[in-house]
Amino acid sequence: MVLSGILILGSTANAAWGEPDIKDIVVCNVFWEDFKLMGLSTPRVSKFVVTFASSADPKKMDSIGVTGPENYTFNINLNRYTNHNLNGYLGSKHRIWFMGFNRGGFLKDGRYTISLKYKSGDISRKSRVLKYSSEILDAYLKIKPQFSPTGFLAAGADLNDIILKWTVVPGIKAHYMTRIGANRGSSNNWTGDFGWIYQDTIFGYGTGNPNNRGINKGKLHVGASLKPGKRYLWFTEILDSDDFNQINIAIFQRYQYLVTARK
Repeated sequence: MVLSGILILGSTANAAWGEPDIKDIVVCNVFWEDFKLMGLSTPRVSKFVVTFASSADPKKMDSIGVTGPENYTFNINLNRYTNHNLNGYLGSKHRIWFMGFNRGGFLKDGRYTISLKYKSGDISRKSRVLKYSSEILDAYLKIKPQFSPTGFLAAGADLNDIILKWTVVPGIKAHYMTRIGANRGSSNNWTGDFGWIYQDTIFGYGTGNPNNRGINKGKLHVGASLKPGKRYLWFTEILDSDDFNQINIAIFQRYQYLVTARK
């Protein structure tokens, strides 16, 4: 049965046993400004994401593969995602999602299909057509974005009332989404993950606000309290869509670092 680009070969009963069908996918190009920090050789990479409506168990999965134009193929790992392998699953033991970055550059336009095969033989597939436009990236590369706050916060700053600000690309309609995490290192000596403490999601999932589309948004009131004497990392992502299944380009701006004063 085919529903909105999803080929469903498993039954709804399988979801209760950790074999749900694919809910949403991302197939997009990514311009990653801090590509060297991530061990990449180019800022132009591509990204794939797979999400589920219910709990999923990677131990029951056989493979997740991507196919596309001109015999394109890419495999999404079934192991845990890290900021070193950039490919695998994230989340809790069973409430997981998958993300994989292809280091080989931007994708060609066309239809891409992500196929999940379970060891039971059940298969779930979802497809989308990538239609990339360079308009947002071209406009972004012409500006020198500014960010605040960065560096050391002044002593006495209200850590329950932090507002992050960034430059909005002029003349372009885009969606902005910001994350802040308890970074475990510095811009010159970074290891581990980002330890996100707040994400201003524009997709309406989880703790996200379904009315927050992030259109030309230039600031964020952080919905979490920072701790004294800690280092944090934050960055803003620029997207051409707030529809999870329709993103064609994501710009990961440079990571910003701030340090809170000790008590």
